[in-house]
Amino acid sequence: MTTPTVDERVERYKNVTDLKKFDMKYRVINDGTDGSEMVERIWEWCIPGKHGQIYPVGFNGDLGVLSEKPRIASKLRALGLQRLQGEVAFRFPPARIHEVAEIILARKSRKGKFIMTPEQRAAAIERLKLARKSRRNSIGSPNSKAAVDGSRALSAV
Repeated sequence: MTTPTVDERVERYKNVTDLKKFDMKYRVINDGTDGSEMVERIWEWCIPGKHGQIYPVGFNGDLGVLSEKPRIASKLRALGLQRLQGEVAFRFPPARIHEVAEIILARKSRKGKFIMTPEQRAAAIERLKLARKSRRNSIGSPNSKAAVDGSRALSAV
């Protein structure tokens, strides 16, 4: 038996859903395994949730969800997902990831929250400039509260 080349592996894994595509909406973490080849590391990613996790299943692009809680499993079953053998796990197409993520309460990503439009960025820079300018003026001013309190403390000595 021969070992497949990297090109053969890339061809084999091309249909596997890469969960890192969803990292702007959901938190995507590495499950701790260490694939020897970069192309094999596609299996290491999962989307954790309060009631389960989403992970890639099979070479056809499907995803799986694993949940040990019977109440959550019944909600997943109600969606009509295909149950995997021997586990409380279900297979589903990537198009339904948002429905499943809502049921398992998938952790949200922080990446998407900090993206600013150019207008928002310009407005934030202006606010920062004004705040720095007013701070410099208040600290250096002889009538500022800090300066008055400091002079009272020195006169008391």
